[in-house]
Amino acid sequence: MMKKVLGYLLNNRNIAIDRVRVNRVKKKKNKQNTNSNTSIKSTSKSSLKSDKSNEELLKEIEDLRMENDYLKKLQALVQKRTSQQKKKKH
Repeated sequence: MMKKVLGYLLNNRNIAIDRVRVNRVKKKKNKQNTNSNTSIKSTSKSSLKSDKSNEELLKEIEDLRMENDYLKKLQALVQKRTSQQKKKKH
C-alpha cells in the first residue's frame, strides 16, 4: 500500500512541476511578445544580470515550496502508517 501511495505522490509532484514549467514558458513567450511589440529601453548589463538572478531565485523558491509540500504530505502518510502499525501490535 505504501508503494502505491508513494507512486501517487511522486506522479502528482511531477505533474505539478510540469505545470509550473509550462506556465513559465508561457510567461516567457508573453514577455517576449510584449517586448518585441514595444520599443526596448537601453539597460545596463548589471541590471539585466540582477533581473535574471531574481527570476531564477523565484523559480527556485517555487520549486522548493512544491517539494516542501510534497515532503510534508509524505511525512504525514508515514506517520499515519507507523501509528497504525503500533496499534496493531498492541
